[in-house]
Amino acid sequence: MRFIIELDGLVLDIVPSSYAVHRSVAEELGWSSLEPATFRRITRKDGRQANILPGAKPGKVEAYYARYAEQIETDAAIMAHPPQPDIETVLAALGRYGACSGITLGANLVARRGWVEQHGLGTHMVEVQVLDTDSRRRPGALKVLAEGDKRAIVIASGEGVLRAAGGAELFAVGMDTGLVSKKRLFQAGAAVVYGGFSDLIDSLQVGFPDLVQAGLLPLPMTATDT
Repeated sequence: MRFIIELDGLVLDIVPSSYAVHRSVAEELGWSSLEPATFRRITRKDGRQANILPGAKPGKVEAYYARYAEQIETDAAIMAHPPQPDIETVLAALGRYGACSGITLGANLVARRGWVEQHGLGTHMVEVQVLDTDSRRRPGALKVLAEGDKRAIVIASGEGVLRAAGGAELFAVGMDTGLVSKKRLFQAGAAVVYGGFSDLIDSLQVGFPDLVQAGLLPLPMTATDT
């Protein structure tokens, strides 16, 4: 069995640094930044359609997103992400059921690999890869990572990875832990959405009955059924 895990939002806690970059970019463009709770609420609900700079003209909003994309991919921004709580324990627990791979849609793969090693998580992941900027190529990349394992599960907190999982015909599990709402995760193709890894592990420990019931898995799984 294989777990293909989106790094951003699931391994790296992107919420604090994402807000810090938002505030920095808004101020750089001469605009007021949103309050933290408001930023998280509207980005979770609306994504790029969020009213991120209230009252700003479209050109300034586009400039904001371009600059935000640059800053969020700097080494400093990525290394500033704290790890999700108990993520080493989580990865070790998943490792008892199968191999874990890390993936990202972010451009700065080198910094993310460095982050993984700095936090001592490299031993829990067989590889860390970036998916292509061309969304049409992402399903093929996920298939390669799955290595033909029909029970490979893609776990993501973002829409892009979930859509790619659907294109690859892999089981897609959403995690409601980042900057995308539960509703959007389902809309992107998640078969099941959990509130966190503890819910996923609880389900694994009793044979993943929710996915079996949904018809996604033909047989219950145990730690020795890999």
